[in-house]
Order: sequence, then C-alpha cells, then structure tokens
Amino acid sequence: RSSTHGFDAMARVGNTWLSWSHDDETESIDIEAVGPEFFPLLGATPIIGRTIAPSDTNADASGVLLLSYAFWHDRFGSDRSVVGRRLQFDTSEAPSATPVMYTVIGVMPEHVDYPAAVNGWVAERSGSRSLARVLAHLGDGRSADAAATDLRMVASRNPEPAGPGHTSGIRVTQLLKSLRSNGPTDMFTIDSA
Repeated sequence: RSSTHGFDAMARVGNTWLSWSHDDETESIDIEAVGPEFFPLLGATPIIGRTIAPSDTNADASGVLLLSYAFWHDRFGSDRSVVGRRLQFDTSEAPSATPVMYTVIGVMPEHVDYPAAVNGWVAERSGSRSLARVLAHLGDGRSADAAATDLRMVASRNPEPAGPGHTSGIRVTQLLKSLRSNGPTDMFTIDSA
C-alpha cells in the first residue's frame, strides 16, 4: 500500500475458519479477518458498537468480533446488549484445540455483506501471512489498468510467495465484476453486488 500511487485505500480480507459451540450444537461460521481500514473503505459504520481499531490488530490484543446484521438478528434476536458479550470459538476440529475468546464490539448494518453471507469480522493480527484478498479504492483519475501496472512494479521488487496455496502474479478486477463472476443466478453474489 505504501509503495503504490494508484489507490487511496486498501484492505486485506482473509477467511478464518471458526466453530461456535452453543445451545448443545456446534456450527461452522464464516468469519473474515480484516484490519481497521476495511470498514472505512466500504464507507460502513456500525449500527451499534464500534469497528476495529489499530490496537485490536496487535499480536497480544484480545480477540474482537463484529457481527453481521443477519447473524445478529438470527442468532441473538437483535439484542442490542450483545456488545461486550464474550463468545468462545474453536479454530480447529481437533479435540485438543484450544478455544479462543472473542468480545463482540459491534454490529454492522444489513447492507454490509462483503463477502456475501459472512457472519462477522475479526481483527486480523499484524504481520499475518495468511491467504487473503485485497480490496482497494482507486484514487481520483486513476484507471484499473494503471493501478495494475503500479502493483506489478511493486510486486517485481518483492520476493514471490512460496509453498502450497500461494499464487504469484497480480490481477486487478473491479469488485462488481468479481461479484458477478459466479453467475447471474447466484443469490449471494446478487445480494453483495
């Protein structure tokens, strides 16, 4: 981000697998790991509580969680007192997995649904090397092609990622086009678009 000139904002979005045990059942929930830049980039503010602060991403910070509107409505009955509640999640299906506690810090409005059908967002830890997508907002007067060229120049100065699950190269895609790539009949794509 600091080496590019084509964007006025960028935010990483990384998928996190969490399992939530409650009311004698366990369910996998779709949670995204994001930094403090994510919600301002979307122009989104919570309906209750707050969003992720830079201090929430410190390696030693307590886990924080923002709930999607649908998840809040369906699982918590739109209870406004959910802010401050601590929820326990498992990060692995292994029986020996250590549970992780997250404190609910806010609830996002109904129209904030990126990626589609997400249940919530946690603070991504500083220095994370996990696989992620990057959302970016083009600066005034910049084109996607010029931004892609800018990113390729930055990438050429950095070592290529290695190992399973890593892909090399830079691809710039308009968000609406990316959302529609699943096809016009995909309900979640249409909702996010």
